Amino acid sequence: MKKYFLILTYSIILYSGNLYAQIENLNYYIKIAVENSQEIKAKSSEIAAAKENINGKSALQDAEFGVNILPESMMNVNGEQIATLSLMQMFPFPGTLSNQRKEMQCMTDGLSQTKKKITADLVYKVKSAYYEMVLLNEQIKITEQKSALLKQTTESAYQKYASANPNSKQKSLLPELINLQLKAEELNLNLETLKDNLAVKKKAFNVLLHRDENLSVKVADSVVEDMYDADAFTFEKIENMSPMLAMLRADSKASMHAVEMQKRMSLPMIGVGVEYMINKETAMPKMEDMNGKNMFMAMFKVSLPLNRKKFNSNIAAAKLKSESIASNYEQTKDNIKAEFLNLQQNYLNEKKKIALYERQMQLIEENIKILNVSYANNQASVTDLFSIEEKLLDYKLKKASAVANINKIIAKLQTMVSDYEEI
Repeated sequence: MKKYFLILTYSIILYSGNLYAQIENLNYYIKIAVENSQEIKAKSSEIAAAKENINGKSALQDAEFGVNILPESMMNVNGEQIATLSLMQMFPFPGTLSNQRKEMQCMTDGLSQTKKKITADLVYKVKSAYYEMVLLNEQIKITEQKSALLKQTTESAYQKYASANPNSKQKSLLPELINLQLKAEELNLNLETLKDNLAVKKKAFNVLLHRDENLSVKVADSVVEDMYDADAFTFEKIENMSPMLAMLRADSKASMHAVEMQKRMSLPMIGVGVEYMINKETAMPKMEDMNGKNMFMAMFKVSLPLNRKKFNSNIAAAKLKSESIASNYEQTKDNIKAEFLNLQQNYLNEKKKIALYERQMQLIEENIKILNVSYANNQASVTDLFSIEEKLLDYKLKKASAVANINKIIAKLQTMVSDYEEI
């Protein structure tokens, strides 16, 4: 009982250590990827520019200042008018500027959600690439274990072959020894290929992080299942937190404000201003007490939006864009739901595979004990013994592959809700 307790304690410590190393490495590389991403930097600048435009484009039009100089003075009640100065400010129909501002604010919110989506996709790429490298590490480790096992089996077979009577049936070990040698060469080639593939993956990983491809990449030795559970993700949560759907919701609000803005732009604009008339004295004034005095005059102006075709076209276009966004939202939501259902099923499939591989490994371990006894009694061949132990390592690799797939599924679900602190 004490033995099993120690084994369990050691397994928990090993799992926790591997999981911690995996999380630490990933968080470090995710931070580098987000900080170095040129696409994220470009989108941040675009958002900053959009925020600056909110105040600029939702402001009043420039006031108009005019100067009229008369070549010849003109008689009026105040004397002779020689020039006029005018200042006029046009005001759009109430609600026009506020809707324009709200439209641009919603568009900026949409850009922010786009940035979230870009960041989430980048984090998923980093995680997916990292899990692939860890799985390659696992393959290298298991291939090295196979090579060590094959070497041990071959040495045992040589000893048995050397000590056998020349007339003994154990001379049949010779063909098996040749097969073991062929297998050793195959494993050596596989190991070399795996190491080359890992080196290329590391270079591609550095490129993804937008840094020198030759920099060192620290990869965990074993694949450890992510602490998150797929059951923690529901479609309601995804619908509420999806950056894609949030972007479309922001676009929908922007289009609604655009419709209201176009409606108000089709209504009259009001102009308010003042005119200042500059006069000089005349010899024969009509009103002596006003002779030569300058005069202010209030002005009022109303635009006449008679070109209804232009305004109606703008309103219709804004409404059609709103309908297009609504349809796109529903289609995108359906696509996300279909992807979510597939991820859920794939998660369950991988979980079932892991349970199956664990049961099969237990059976193989029991079979190895029986086969060792048979081999000692010359009732089994060395290749039989190696084959069954190799199969155990193959199932370990299959389990590692299933765990890596689960981690990718969890990472994809996190992408769908943009569930990252870095964002």
